[in-house]
This record gives sequence, C-alpha cells and structure tokens, in this order.
Amino acid sequence: MEFKAQFEKYSRQMHGNSGKKPDYHHLRKQNETFIIKPENLCQGKGIYLVKDPTDVDPQDNCVAQKYITNPYLIDGLKFDMRIYVLLYGVNPLRVFLFKDGLVRLATEPYVKPSDDNIDNLFMHLTNYAINKNNDNFVQNSADDSDDDLDDDGTHKRSFKSLIYTLKCMGKPVKKLKAEIDDLLIKTLIMAQPSLSHMYKSCQPEDFEN
Repeated sequence: MEFKAQFEKYSRQMHGNSGKKPDYHHLRKQNETFIIKPENLCQGKGIYLVKDPTDVDPQDNCVAQKYITNPYLIDGLKFDMRIYVLLYGVNPLRVFLFKDGLVRLATEPYVKPSDDNIDNLFMHLTNYAINKNNDNFVQNSADDSDDDLDDDGTHKRSFKSLIYTLKCMGKPVKKLKAEIDDLLIKTLIMAQPSLSHMYKSCQPEDFEN
C-alpha cells in the first residue's frame, strides 16, 4: 500500500471518517511526526523524519510509523534494546531468551522533533553505524561481567548494564523484564501458524522441527 493511502487510513482513524480528503496541513499543525524507513536497507541508511506526508515520494517502498516524541531517556539520550531470541521449534513452539543483550544510545541529547533538529540523525536514531561517526561517540571498554557493569557515558552498552542502571534509579526492572518476555511470547504466538506452515513446506520429513 502506498504511503499516501496508509497515511489517509491513519488520518481517518485519528480524525474521523468524514469522507473528506485528509487535511495534511491540519495534521502538521498538530505537530505529528513520522519516521520513514526503507524496506530493504540496514544500519540506519535512508531513514528520515517528516512532519508533512507530502515530503515522502509515494513511489518509494517504505515503512511509515508515527514517531514517539516522548521516549524514555537514559542520560538524556534515546536508546534501543536488542534482545536475542532463539526459536528452537515451531510446533510446538519452543523459545529461548538469551540472558544478555545490546543497548544502543544516540549521541546527541534528545529534543522533541522540530524544524531545527528533524534532520539530526545523531539525536533521533540509535543505530551504531550512524552514531559511531559523531565526535561525541564514546566506545565501551567494559567486559560486561557482573562485576563490570558501569557503562556510564558510553553509547553501546550491555542489556545487563541497562538493568543495573535502571535498578539503581529505583525502576521496576522485574516488571520490565516480565513485560519484555510477554511481548516476545505474544509476537511469536502470533507468527507461529505461518512459521509452522513454511517450515513444514521446506522440511516435510522433520517431524521434530
């Protein structure tokens, strides 16, 4: 589906299905921001933010998402988490979650998107391939052992280090980890029928999958 059609669908959901053409300028006044991601690139390549959908080429194959403008921050920076999951079997569903993971931070203090900073990828994206080129980037030298979890000031940390930081801040880390587990399980349950079908089609003799 083209971006314009997707945006019109979103607009109807947000502002009512009156049958009228979406008022893009009205949405711009609402200060909506969207993040546009190419469908076949990686390492942050081709990602950009827009406030006006007409800034996007409708012929581009891309994913458009409403940008979260009030993210939770660490040290004033946006961050993401990479959680590693092993899908060992699809029927029945068997899943292993690695005890550690990766946390990547932006390298410019976060400010809500505006015309002045909307093109600052060091602020809005957390991709290592992008932020390593910023002079602010600090490499991590910790060994990620349980005795060396102090990654403060670095921009690429372990998941264990993040949990340690949040615990020191008094955050409910047990609840966070439980919600991450729940999200992973529900995501795989949703995909399980398709995964099982595809696997059986490719490996019909593997009854243990």
